Amino acid sequence: MKRLSVIKNSIKMIFIFLIGLVLSFLFDYLGFNEANIILVFTLSVLLTAQFTDFFIYSFISSLIVVPCFNFFFIEPRYSFNVYDADYLITFFIMLMVTLMASILTNRIKRIAAVAKVRENRMKFLYESNKHLLLVQGQEPIVNESVKNLARILKRDVAISRCDENHQLLPLQNYSYSLKEEASLFLKSLSTEEMAKVISSDHDGLDPNLQIYYYPILGKNDTLGVIAISLINKDKLDENEMTLLQSLSTQIAFALERERLYEQHKQANLEAERERLRGNLLRSISHDLKTPLTSILGSTSTLIQNNHIITEEIRLELLNNIYDETTWLQRSIENILSMTKIDEGRLELDKHPELLEELITEAVTRIQRFHPQVKIVVDIEEEMVFLNVDAVLIETVLVNLLDNAVHFSKENPVITVRAYPVGKDVCFQVIDEGRGISEEDLPFIFDRFYTKGQGGVSHKKGIGLGLTICKSIVQAHHGTITVFNNVLNGCTFEFLIPMDYENGALSSV
Repeated sequence: MKRLSVIKNSIKMIFIFLIGLVLSFLFDYLGFNEANIILVFTLSVLLTAQFTDFFIYSFISSLIVVPCFNFFFIEPRYSFNVYDADYLITFFIMLMVTLMASILTNRIKRIAAVAKVRENRMKFLYESNKHLLLVQGQEPIVNESVKNLARILKRDVAISRCDENHQLLPLQNYSYSLKEEASLFLKSLSTEEMAKVISSDHDGLDPNLQIYYYPILGKNDTLGVIAISLINKDKLDENEMTLLQSLSTQIAFALERERLYEQHKQANLEAERERLRGNLLRSISHDLKTPLTSILGSTSTLIQNNHIITEEIRLELLNNIYDETTWLQRSIENILSMTKIDEGRLELDKHPELLEELITEAVTRIQRFHPQVKIVVDIEEEMVFLNVDAVLIETVLVNLLDNAVHFSKENPVITVRAYPVGKDVCFQVIDEGRGISEEDLPFIFDRFYTKGQGGVSHKKGIGLGLTICKSIVQAHHGTITVFNNVLNGCTFEFLIPMDYENGALSSV
């Protein structure tokens, strides 16, 4: 490579010199003054300095042009003898001028080259920073960074970031060369060497594997390691090291920005959970106190007046205790379900379930508590299977049915309807209550929202049942809505995919 460069620059120097010599002969033939010939030789030295890569070529050119001028254009020609002593001063000044011109030209070239390098470096850094600002998430940041580094350094690059426990995560790599060496480079990465870089916060070189490791240093700790392949290439030069340092700083800033964002987001979630817990306690304290007071009163009456109360009153008090206990049980189940949802612990145990069995189980549970309620089940004769969590879907149906019971007239008729709609199954719970006001419809599934529940029942819910229904339906990738009927009452409708996982209809 160096030999080719020497030959190339030598040819340039000789070609420029020959052009200048030919032009000087032309000027001499035309009778131009010697000063013009001197300027031509000086110009050839300047052009040599401009178009060759090293100072040595312009220096040699400066040493050649003076004796050539003497040999070809000073009397006696074709001889190095000089009859006029004044020419010695001319030769000396000519030599000094050409040397100074070549030195200044090369210096300007170096300054221009450094400026070009700095311009490219700033351009690379600007583009890299612009891309990193648009990327969100630590994995995408590392993925974008490894591509930028590979393109800028023109080498195969891999990056492994650290988790909060300073453990290395899987590598993100990018091959610039797309050659076999890239795969060898990735296979030979030493986790131990990378761990040493993290613990020491200093770069490292593996001369056997020709891999250079550089740490991504954050404000307080090491965020990861950059591995750069040196296979078939020299070590990183000064400009590449400067780029690497600047880019690693950008990567560190981007990763720390994401960490701070995630910590801030987590802190906000914790604060929101605490706020919801406080709201939950405040919301349910009064609602739970009312049935407990009623149970305590009924129990106290039975204990203190058991010998004088009639059988009819005793049965009424026991029914009251039963009703209030049932309501408390349902409320506590909803509270526990809401807690699981808030903490992200709502897990689906999906299995193929027969549609008819899901509805029958929910209806049986409601009629066990409300035997006076007439529930009409409208299901198509076709057997339909759903890939769902049976317990959770039954919870949705029980909550909707219980809601319909409490906000309907005495001895209501409630209709449960289910039928396939494309790849989904549509469930409808239709009641005969007074419906929901238009202003309350948009908020009916909001947590703790009870304004629209001023129905026939003597006590309100705690505003969690419908919220839980919505969360369960959405966990099954379904949708739930509510609308008022034409005559009276309202309809809660939700759609559940028959088989979300493979998109196939599970009907027989």
